[in-house]
Amino acid sequence: MSDVLDGTTISSWGRMEFDATLPAGTTLQVQTRSGNSFEPNRLWSDWSPPIQKTDEQILSPKARYLQFKVLFRTQTGNVFAFAPKNRALFTSRPMSRRRLKSWRSCRE
Repeated sequence: MSDVLDGTTISSWGRMEFDATLPAGTTLQVQTRSGNSFEPNRLWSDWSPPIQKTDEQILSPKARYLQFKVLFRTQTGNVFAFAPKNRALFTSRPMSRRRLKSWRSCRE
């Protein structure tokens, strides 16, 4: 699971970009959630439906903060999280697009 990422203002989330090499029989899913407090709590959104391809729209509601988790699923059912490069893009105004942050995922 990622650190809580700060959009600095209430933001409309853009697209999730990621780069990963997947072993045969493995799928990658990214889920996001958002909220307006730095610490996730009951007022944060639920985890979004899975994003399975890079450059898909982030489905979490507008908010100041975003968090994501990356799941790799294997045919054997083992689940672990790791991806070498991920980015979330967001907009705070319709014509303004900024890169939120690049990060390295950690094991969940």
